[in-house]
Amino acid sequence: MHQIMEQEEMLSTKVSEDDSENGVADEYGVVYSKDGKRLLRCNDELKLKTYIVKDGTKVICYEAFCCCLNLQQIIIPNSVINIGQEAFVVCDSLEQITISNSSTVIGKWPFYGCDSLKKIIIPEGSEDHFKQMLSDEFWDKLVTIK
Repeated sequence: MHQIMEQEEMLSTKVSEDDSENGVADEYGVVYSKDGKRLLRCNDELKLKTYIVKDGTKVICYEAFCCCLNLQQIIIPNSVINIGQEAFVVCDSLEQITISNSSTVIGKWPFYGCDSLKKIIIPEGSEDHFKQMLSDEFWDKLVTIK
C-alpha cells in the first residue's frame, strides 16, 4: 500500500513546496523533479520557440508552461503519460503541439488562452483515445493524425 501511494505521489500533477525547493533546471530553465519524471514548471521568460520535453518525463504538471509567451511548438515524448490541468494555459504564441503517446491523460483546459494554436499532432491509431480528452472545438479544428 505504501509503495502504491509513493507511486501516485510521484506521478501527481501538483507541485509541492518540496518539489519547488528540490527541482532541477535544465539548460533552458525548465524545472524538473529531482528524479526527472515530472516537469514542474517553465520559466515564463523562456526564449525558445520550440521545446522538446526530456525523454523519461512521465508527467507535465499543473500550469507547467503557464504564460510562456515565446513558445511556439512543444514536442511531448512517448514517456509522458499525464499532462496536467491547464498545462499550457495562456501560451499566446503556441502554434503546434506534438503528443507522441496514445496513453496520455490530459487534464482540463490544457490549452486555455492559446489563441495561436493551429495544430495538435497525435499518433495514428489513437483517435478514439484523444477524442475523449479533447473538446470538439480542438478536435474538429486542430487535430492532425500522423
